[in-house]
Amino acid sequence: MICIQNGIGIGTISEKLLELNIKPKKSELWAKSTITRILTNPVYIGKIRYEDKETTKKMIDGKIARVKNPNSEILLVDGIHEPIINIDLWNKVQNIRRNNLISCKKVDYSLRNPMGSILKCELCGRTMVRRLDVRNNEERIMCKYCKENVSTKMELVEEKLFESLTILLKEYKLKYKINDNSDVELAIQVCLDSIDSLENEIQLVTLQLNNTYDFFEQGIYDKDTFISRSKALKSKISEIEEGIKKANSEKKQLEKARNNKQLIMPQLEKIIDTYKVTQDINMKNILLKDVLSKVTYLKKNPKNQHDFTLTLYPKLFLS
Repeated sequence: MICIQNGIGIGTISEKLLELNIKPKKSELWAKSTITRILTNPVYIGKIRYEDKETTKKMIDGKIARVKNPNSEILLVDGIHEPIINIDLWNKVQNIRRNNLISCKKVDYSLRNPMGSILKCELCGRTMVRRLDVRNNEERIMCKYCKENVSTKMELVEEKLFESLTILLKEYKLKYKINDNSDVELAIQVCLDSIDSLENEIQLVTLQLNNTYDFFEQGIYDKDTFISRSKALKSKISEIEEGIKKANSEKKQLEKARNNKQLIMPQLEKIIDTYKVTQDINMKNILLKDVLSKVTYLKKNPKNQHDFTLTLYPKLFLS
C-alpha cells in the first residue's frame, strides 16, 4: 500500500516484493493480476464482499452464451475480523487505480517483433520482449527478468540474426561439399550410447523384479511388501522402455537428417531471399520458425552496442 501511496505502479510493487524476498505461494514471480486482487480485496479493511454474478446465460442465435450482467451489484458488509489497512489509505489506493484505468489507452497486440517467441534470454531461458524506449523513440530487445542481460536496439539484433543465418547457410554448403556430417554423427552416437545404457539398466531391473517373486515364494517378503516392491519395479521398467523408445525415435530422425541434410540448404536460401525483401513482420516470424527452434541472446558488460552474442539452434531436419 505504501508503494501505491507514493505513486509507484503495480510492476514496481512486484519488483520491490522480490527485492524483499517476498514471493507468491506457488510461483517465483508476482503476476500483476495477483497484486491487483490484493489491492482491491476489501478483506484487508475488515469487510466481506458479496456480489451478483457478473455474467448470465442467454440464448443468442440458438446457442447458450454468457453475457455481462448490467444489473450486477457489489455489497460490502462488516466482517468479524479486524482490519489491517485503514479506510483512508484504502480509498486513496482505489482512487489512484480508478484514475489510472481512465487514462489507459487501448493496447495494440499485433506482432511488432519478427523474432517473437524465438529469441530467448541465455541466462534464464525466458522469451525476450520488445520495448519502446520513449526517451530515444527506439525499439529495444530486453529480458524482463535478467537486468544483467543488457538490452539492445531491435534493428541491431535482427541484423545480426540475419547475418548469422547467412553464415549458417555457408557452413551447410561447405559441409555438404566435403560431405561433413560430424555434428549429426556425434548426436547419433550419443543416442546409441544412451540406448545401450538403458538396455543394460532394464536387464538389471528385470532381474530385480524376478527376485521379488522368489522372495515372496520363500516367505522373505510378505504380501504388502511384494506388491509395493513389484509395482515400483514395473513402473521403473516402463519408464526405461519409454526412454529407449524416445532415444530410438531421435536416432531415426538424426539418420534422416544425415541422409537429407542437403534439403536444408535450398530452404535456407529461400528463407533468406524472402526475408530480405518482405516487410511483413508476421511473415518474417514464420520464416524464422521454419528453420530455427530458438535463438539465445547474451549481452553482459558490453563494450559497445554491437557487443552481444546470438546462438542459433537450427532444426536439424526440415520436412
